[in-house]
Amino acid sequence: MKMSSMFKFSLVALPIAASVYMALKSHQYIPVIVYPSVSLLTYIAYAMDKKRAINGSWRISEKMLHSFEVFGGAMGALIAQQILHHKNQKFSYQLVFWCINILHIAGWAIFFWVLHNHS
Repeated sequence: MKMSSMFKFSLVALPIAASVYMALKSHQYIPVIVYPSVSLLTYIAYAMDKKRAINGSWRISEKMLHSFEVFGGAMGALIAQQILHHKNQKFSYQLVFWCINILHIAGWAIFFWVLHNHS
């Protein structure tokens, strides 16, 4: 079963939306700065890896690409997967990618649940 692109982008955008909400409510702007910045770096890493794959040169490890995603680069990764057609077919890679996204969503859900129940 394939997820639609709109559904994928909606899932990846949830943590970004949560960080914007947090910034508006509590004036904590770090996540609003981190998510787009790391997403841009992630996109660049995907582009470099794609170019290296085409040229047959040394590649960026999947572990490194996933590290970018863990630190907030999921949106950049998803955009790169869609535009560059890179790492979007490999099942094992996609499994880890979506697990990272689920953990980000769960982390924000827990954060807001705790915030709501302790305020």
